[in-house]
Amino acid sequence: MRGGDGRDWPWWSVTKLAIAACALRLAAKGVMDLDAPLDEQAYSLRDLLAHRAGVPCYAALPGYHAAVADDRSPWSVAEVLARTGDGVPVTPPGQRWAYSNIGYLLVRLRLQDAAGVGLSTLLRSEILSPVGAKAAFLAEGRCPRPHLPGLAGYDYGWVYHGCLMGPPGDAARMVAGILDGTLLPPDALRALRRLTPLGGALPGRPWQTANYGLGLMAGEASGLGPVEGHSGGGPFSTCAVYRGPSGQVAAAFATTRSEAAPEWAAVRALRHLT
Repeated sequence: MRGGDGRDWPWWSVTKLAIAACALRLAAKGVMDLDAPLDEQAYSLRDLLAHRAGVPCYAALPGYHAAVADDRSPWSVAEVLARTGDGVPVTPPGQRWAYSNIGYLLVRLRLQDAAGVGLSTLLRSEILSPVGAKAAFLAEGRCPRPHLPGLAGYDYGWVYHGCLMGPPGDAARMVAGILDGTLLPPDALRALRRLTPLGGALPGRPWQTANYGLGLMAGEASGLGPVEGHSGGGPFSTCAVYRGPSGQVAAAFATTRSEAAPEWAAVRALRHLT
């Protein structure tokens, strides 16, 4: 396992893997049903976790990026849902794959309702503590990050599904614990790994093939073979946390706008560890 330096970094969409694992754990305990239709919609929690529910993504809203760049306070959950259609699918659920942060916001809301606690408490008890990720936490409000340049007042409320933060080593521990079966029973781990093929090589990035499971990116990495984990990015940093074919996990973080740099760094580290 390799995690880089010990400073706190935002994990951005790597948090989606933690949310998916949390949902699978609660489902295994009988706390929630991943396949029941949600409210009056035709999609289920499983559809949302797989980005197959047909709901849009707030990242496509021009006003979203403008508000973040202007360092404004985040919109309320009600407002961001209203701006994106209140969870109504724009394409028929189950027919196509489309990445959606709104989908994971809807999962977060349902998780909190089912468990009766906030996401921070839920991720601590279900995911972080069991794998020994002691320093990681759910970033909320305006969190300081003096080692990262620019946007010192960024408000993590703009990441509506939630953004874990902590040292790279904790990110590696979490991904290892999810994917090695420590946190999930066999049926749940198989469900996590049920993949939707997304295509072939991505220009400039290490992937020769790309697939998505439940909060899980997976594919063939150049010169390495099959890897699984998740990448992430925000206004001032990017990250990639992946498990390689030998079971080792590498976490890479960078102050770049493209996820390519940390992805290549993680792949190089995994090549060395394999």
